[in-house]
Amino acid sequence: MKPLHMYTFVGALMSATLFFFIYTVPFLRHFQEAHRLLEHRSGLVLTSQRGQVVKDVHSASSHQVIVKAETAHPIATKSLLNIRGARRSEVRNEKSKSIANTGNTFATKRHGAGATRNITSWTLQPRVSWTLQPRVSCDARTMLVFLVCSAVHRFELRDAIRATWGGAAHSVRLFFVLGQPEARYRHLEGAIVNESRVHGDVLQSNIVDSYANLTLKTRAALAWTVTSCSATYFVAKTDDDVYVNVRDLLQELARMMRAGARRFMMGRLIRDAKPDTDRKSKWYTPRAIYANRTYPPYLSGSAYVISTDLVTALLGAATRRKLFWLEDIYITGLLSRDVSAQLIDNARFAYTKVPMSDPCHYTSLFAAHELTPTELRTVWAQIHRPDSNCAGSSKEHFRASHSFR
Repeated sequence: MKPLHMYTFVGALMSATLFFFIYTVPFLRHFQEAHRLLEHRSGLVLTSQRGQVVKDVHSASSHQVIVKAETAHPIATKSLLNIRGARRSEVRNEKSKSIANTGNTFATKRHGAGATRNITSWTLQPRVSWTLQPRVSCDARTMLVFLVCSAVHRFELRDAIRATWGGAAHSVRLFFVLGQPEARYRHLEGAIVNESRVHGDVLQSNIVDSYANLTLKTRAALAWTVTSCSATYFVAKTDDDVYVNVRDLLQELARMMRAGARRFMMGRLIRDAKPDTDRKSKWYTPRAIYANRTYPPYLSGSAYVISTDLVTALLGAATRRKLFWLEDIYITGLLSRDVSAQLIDNARFAYTKVPMSDPCHYTSLFAAHELTPTELRTVWAQIHRPDSNCAGSSKEHFRASHSFR
């Protein structure tokens, strides 16, 4: 081979190698991450755009949003391309917005009403419908609405809440937010209908009930409160394993209103949290899904309160922002930043396990997380027994509504 041809061959080989490592390897790596997430979060959105629950993944049409291993490859490919395009667009938008920044710390993050967002395949917005709605509605006395996101099969936790803090104040309404049972819990459909008939506090949507669908469930429930509980002052979202000190929470909210607090979200603030890169983790989120190194400040999803003058703004922002599967980060972090909401950190919201050695300690908290049904009943009985020495252990119904009007 002539020297000139040899140089040409070597140069072409080096160029091909460089192209492979610069473009092909990162693409394959991000594709694999997206694919793993889709497999890890199987069932992320199991509804059709017409609002129907998908019963058979093998009969899915092009109008249905399916995230299953069988369809992960084409979905991951389209998702990755959309994400890469979205990143380039957002970089250009951020640069242009930074020039016009007038000092507002949220100015470079806000998106106008006409902004368009690239929606990936698993974040198409399903049309939500309600299969079961509460029999007991809000009225003029309702000051605080609790939306308790509960898994379909956790009957004992719901019953424990009803028997304890769930009925502790006449100015409060509590609704359990459920979705449609997954295949393994399909046999519980009749029990859910009977539970709704007996208690009248079940709000069930057509969204498949899975942890990965919690953002969809919560957002849909917030939209429901706008039309069904429009006169209330506050909406609280909690998990179904949370104990709430309703009386003290109402009194604190009344104090804040008298002080003029508006457009706020209150809970336990978390800063500088990083996406979980452990593929075995429940919260695994690869860079193909969330590219930033840290999440924005957000409130723990175990329990937080939203002033209702903020709910409509959050829902409006949700129509302009790509859906993110971690509910607390999406609603209290990303959306709250979009609408310049005030995030209030309150240490009386405990999002980790509080020892049961002294149940009276729960009277100093607004909310405590990770309780079993037995522990919920034990704490309540200890605080409210006739000979209790716990502070604030009055056995009368809490009457804080006068503080609001």
